[in-house]
Amino acid sequence: MADGIALAGEAIDALAAEAIDSHYLGDELVQLYQLIDRLQAQASRRLAVFDGRGDGQADGFKSTSGWLASRCRKHPADAARAVRVARLERHLPDLTDLWEAGATTAAHVDHVARLRHRAKADAIFDALADTWTSLCRDADLDTLGKASVAFLDRLDNTKPVSEQDKAEAINRRMFAGSKCLGVGNIEARFDLEGYDIVMRAVEQERRAGHADGDKRTLEQERSDAVVEICRRTLTGANDGGETEPYIGVIVTDETLAAREAGLCQTDSGLALSVDTVRRMCCHSVIGRIVVDQKGVVLDVGRGERLFNRAQRRAMAYRDRGCCFPGCRRPARHCEAHHLQWWEHGGPTDLENGALLCYAHHRLVHELGWRVVRNASGGLDWFLPDGRFHATWRPPGLPEALPIDERGRATRKRRSRAGPPS
Repeated sequence: MADGIALAGEAIDALAAEAIDSHYLGDELVQLYQLIDRLQAQASRRLAVFDGRGDGQADGFKSTSGWLASRCRKHPADAARAVRVARLERHLPDLTDLWEAGATTAAHVDHVARLRHRAKADAIFDALADTWTSLCRDADLDTLGKASVAFLDRLDNTKPVSEQDKAEAINRRMFAGSKCLGVGNIEARFDLEGYDIVMRAVEQERRAGHADGDKRTLEQERSDAVVEICRRTLTGANDGGETEPYIGVIVTDETLAAREAGLCQTDSGLALSVDTVRRMCCHSVIGRIVVDQKGVVLDVGRGERLFNRAQRRAMAYRDRGCCFPGCRRPARHCEAHHLQWWEHGGPTDLENGALLCYAHHRLVHELGWRVVRNASGGLDWFLPDGRFHATWRPPGLPEALPIDERGRATRKRRSRAGPPS
C-alpha cells in the first residue's frame, strides 16, 4: 500500500478518536468535506490509470465499472459514473488538477462528465475546456446547470436532424402508469412538439388555478392541473359545467359509519379514503355497494344528485367561479360543495352550497381546511391548524347606469375636481 494512503488511514483513525466538543463544528465540517472531495479526486486519478491499463479486464471482469461494482461494492450506476469521471481526466486535465487542489467539488466534476457524455459532441465540448474549468471553480451547481442547459440547447440548434432521428424521437414516445404504496406514478416521453404542447397546456391550466396565498408547490400545482384537464374531459364539462361523473364505490358498513378504516374502493379496485369519497359525493353520482366484513352485500343504493342543475346554475351565477380567495377558475371548471357536509346533515340548498375548483375542493375534504359562510354572504377560510387564512367575497352585481331619453345607458362622468382640501 502506498505511504500516502497509509497516512490518510492513520489521520482518519485520529479523527475517529477525537471527542466532538468543538465550538467550531461548522468550520470543521467545511474542511472535512473539502478533504473528502480531494480524496475522491485522488481515487479518480488512480481509477483513470487503472482503466487505461485494462487492469479490471485482466482481473477477469468485462469492464472497469464491473470490477468497481464487485470489488468496491458500488452500485452499478455509481460505478459507471465513477469511470466516466475518471476518463474525463484525459480530456480536461486542468479541471482534474483543480479538483485535486480542492478548488472545486466532486459534484461539479461529475456534472461536467455527465454533460460531456450526454452531448455526444466531444470536439465542441473539449474546445470549451477553459469555460468548464472556470465554471467549476467560481460557480455554484445551479449556475453550472443553467450553463449546461444553454450549451445543449445551442448544440441541438446546430446539429443537423435527419429524418431517421425525427422518426426515432416519435417512436420513443410513451405514457405509462402504475399504482404503488398508495400513490399513482406516471412516466411519459414525448417528441419535442408533443412535449411543448403538453407543458404549455399544463402551465396554462396551472396559472388559471393559482391563487395568492396558495400553499401548493409548483410541482403540486402542475399535478392538479393535469388532473383538472383530464377530469373535465371525463365529465364532459361544458359552458354550464352541469354534467356529473358517475363513481362506483364499494365500502364496508363499519367504514361507512366511521367505526373503523376498512374496505373503501372504487368498483375498478382503486383504494380510496373515506374523506375522498365524501368530496366526490358533493359533485358526483355515487353508486354505492355496502358489504359486511365477510364481503356479503348488505345494501345496494344509488345516491341521488345532491345539487340539481337549477341549483348548479344559480351557484354559477352567484359565485361566478371558485370561492377560494384569489382563485380565477371559472364556474364551468368547478364542483358544487356542501359547506356543512351532507353526511353531517347539511341541507342541499344555495345557502349551504359553494363552487370550488378541484384543487381547492380537495383542501377542505382531504387536507383539513375549513370554510364557513359569514353574515355578509362571504366565505371565511381557515388553515388546518385553525388559523384564519382569508375571506372570499361574492362579486355582486355590476353598477347600474342611468338611461337617457333615447333609452341608452349613460356612463357617469368622472369629476375633474381636485382632492378635497
